Amino acid sequence: MNYEEYADLVVQTVRNNLPPGRSSLTAAALGMHLSRTDPDCQWKTFGARTLAEFLRQPRLQQSLELTQTEKSALAVAVRDWAEVSRPVPVQAYNPLRKTVWEAFVLPSPVGRRFLNRHSGMARFGLQVAPAPADDWVEIEPISVDQQRSVAEEFLTESRTQRTLAMVEAMTSVPWSPHAFFAALQEHDPSLARRWNRHRSSYVSSTVEKWLTAHALPFELAFQVSASPIRALAGGLDSNALNDEVKRQVILEALSTLSLDRLLEIPLPASHVFAALQKAHRR
Repeated sequence: MNYEEYADLVVQTVRNNLPPGRSSLTAAALGMHLSRTDPDCQWKTFGARTLAEFLRQPRLQQSLELTQTEKSALAVAVRDWAEVSRPVPVQAYNPLRKTVWEAFVLPSPVGRRFLNRHSGMARFGLQVAPAPADDWVEIEPISVDQQRSVAEEFLTESRTQRTLAMVEAMTSVPWSPHAFFAALQEHDPSLARRWNRHRSSYVSSTVEKWLTAHALPFELAFQVSASPIRALAGGLDSNALNDEVKRQVILEALSTLSLDRLLEIPLPASHVFAALQKAHRR
């Protein structure tokens, strides 16, 4: 570990171990955390006789300053404490449907993946699209390397002190989201929960962009709290619904009719023959 890396470690250690509602950490506590993080590298390695002497260097004074507690104990204060205390906002989404989540994030099975543009059914491990091919849209999954990059960015943005377990989880080949979560959970359960929210938001955002690029409805991939029929029953004006939702309302209403009632509904002959041809191809 070089000087810059160790200085950054010191700053991150202070930021991530501040007592709730406090802007400073005692020097004794900081020294203990640093010894646990990397016992083979200390401030003495870089010519400082004491931790306080190391903290007075210009490189550290940009982010930290020495102060005292109420009991006159030496402490380290964070200069931008208000910024540190402000949580990083995470975009909230409805939960993804389980099969869609798996199609975008699971590394196996190997092969191409497709989503049915009408039913939302996902198919895995294929070489070609199912028939009829125009009913299926190929999924572009999030690779393990992409997920690892997101995890690295999360640690950097969170200014998190990296334990040995975290380092091993980040550098393991192949990288595993499960092992990374376990390392965070061991270090700080609240950090692990933040990571889950961050990862879910990233995956949901990726799926949303994919849906938009292929002109697919949001409801195809995301769970919805209520069906369009229940929404209308609750007093929602039908004029406020978009065309895709109106289509779902009609289809849901049709699904409640008996076969005899369905046969009474007049349909254009061209649509009937098109449906028969599609059924024959299957």
